[in-house]
Amino acid sequence: IVYVASGGNDTTGAVDTSDAAAAALPCLTLTGAINLARTVLGTGAGSLDGLRVRLTVGTWSRASSPTANTTNCAIIIEPGTGVAKADAIMEFGAANNVFNTTYVRHSGITIRRQGAFYPFNSATGHCVFENCDLDFNGTVSALAGSATSYFFVNVTMTGHSSSVLAAAAPIIALLRGCQFGTANSNANVEPNAIIGCDIRGCRVNVGARDLSGSIVAFNKFMQAGNASGAVLNINPATVPVISGFAFIQNIVEYTSSVSNPAFAPSSDSQDVDISHLLSWHNTFVGFDTY
Repeated sequence: IVYVASGGNDTTGAVDTSDAAAAALPCLTLTGAINLARTVLGTGAGSLDGLRVRLTVGTWSRASSPTANTTNCAIIIEPGTGVAKADAIMEFGAANNVFNTTYVRHSGITIRRQGAFYPFNSATGHCVFENCDLDFNGTVSALAGSATSYFFVNVTMTGHSSSVLAAAAPIIALLRGCQFGTANSNANVEPNAIIGCDIRGCRVNVGARDLSGSIVAFNKFMQAGNASGAVLNINPATVPVISGFAFIQNIVEYTSSVSNPAFAPSSDSQDVDISHLLSWHNTFVGFDTY
């Protein structure tokens, strides 16, 4: 465990298995905390596996990137003991500073995006947000420029723009138990696994990636009223065949006066074939003439 607190010291802070010992000698910055842990625990692959960086009350951002680390399981960024989610605030995006590791889990904190840069930079790694409040702050750029896998579990997202969760370079591997979106927006969401979410105004759009095996289940797609197309659009641009796509027990509320389908698998002379499509116990309401 290593703590970050106002008045801490990145050189003399403690890295300890005792919460009390680490809290007594905190670091001053996020970058300093990870670099100090690297000094104490070692520089080899896996040396920082399971490191917990605990934030005290305040707003914390990275002034620079830590030295690169290879991890087999996550470095965890979380509130310190007794610190509320709303009071442990991490910012990213204003500058090109990242955690510089292959696996990061943000747990139980508030996160604010300040600009177009990424929270994570490993093309083969995993970035997890769980039990967080995440404000994208209207930033329209995607979360990464590489095939980083992002996982969102029980996250409330605001300021969500059209491309942040879309099928682009980063892989939106999981959205589970999340709340996000704006009524009648044109935001696209990649459907690898969307489970039990409460979504406003967003459209499921597979993009150009082969998303065979996707599961979209137990969600509410409410106030989906943008005029640009179907709420569920399974028409990838470059993939000839999708094998396996499950759309199960969802509610889809279409609220536009423009005639668009709520559900469009391989529609309107698209070149895509779909094999093994399961649409079961869904409710489609308010979808105008289609």
